[in-house]
Amino acid sequence: MGQQSAAGRDNGFDINRLRIKLAAQPAEKVAFKGSIEAANQGFGALQTGLFPTPEGRVVDAFVTLSYLDWATIMVGQMPSPVSYELNTDEYALETINYSQLVGGFVNRDRGIGVAIPVTDAVDLTFWGLNGEGAIDGASDAIDDSAAYGAMINVKPVKDLGIKAFANMADYTASGAELNALPGLAGTFTAANKSELSADVFGLGADYKIYGWHFSGEYIQNKIKAKDTTGQLGTMKMKDYYVHASYKIPETGLQLVARYDRYDPDTTTASDEKKITTVGLNWDFEKDARVQIMQELKSESPSVKDNVTAVQLSVRF
Repeated sequence: MGQQSAAGRDNGFDINRLRIKLAAQPAEKVAFKGSIEAANQGFGALQTGLFPTPEGRVVDAFVTLSYLDWATIMVGQMPSPVSYELNTDEYALETINYSQLVGGFVNRDRGIGVAIPVTDAVDLTFWGLNGEGAIDGASDAIDDSAAYGAMINVKPVKDLGIKAFANMADYTASGAELNALPGLAGTFTAANKSELSADVFGLGADYKIYGWHFSGEYIQNKIKAKDTTGQLGTMKMKDYYVHASYKIPETGLQLVARYDRYDPDTTTASDEKKITTVGLNWDFEKDARVQIMQELKSESPSVKDNVTAVQLSVRF
């Protein structure tokens, strides 16, 4: 649950997330994992994907197959493996809101993935997708959409992970949808169909030591589009965040800070969206916590907004 106040808005109270999780093991080498979002989309959810259209409340629904000694196969709707946040249980998230990177570049999607452990310290993941996902539920797939990607994850020492990944996607979209993107505004005729490619590259690291937790991710998205008349358009987006937290021994208190910067069009000056988050988490019971966060938002030199968010979370 959460409460939020911001300039020009009334204070409000909402159920931010209410996840119902499902799990089954119908056979020794077959497992099912699922989750459903039963709450309304609160301020912790972001609009996601290039052209998102709300569809349902199914968050995860996938099967894991372990018949091969050298690989694990996953089929269904699942969180992107490249995101630390999306692969963290909602209760354990150290900030109330997701970073801008989640949703703008990575989300949940439908398809098939293959995880291959090369050594104890190195693993590879490959995937093929058809559709777009979201944080709360799913969204309709764009006609003739497809995406393919790969990631390498290295763990040189205990509690340290370093990753690099790429995702190549092709879509069919209308000129109106493309014109909604900052770097392509007004480029295309609204009624015309366009072939769109989106090539995403990213790096990330995650490290825990002596109560400290450090993580960060960087992603850039290069978009190229061509409509039926031969009209061309290109743009590049990028986002990164750095995150740090510290658990104060024997108190149940955790201090949190994050800096998040999203640039929707790298060729346009002063259009970056920056969010600095500082806050406190208090685990006052084994399965109950309170989070208090202050977000300092800046979208341009003249547009600034501060948001205070308070969230009570329980699990059972």
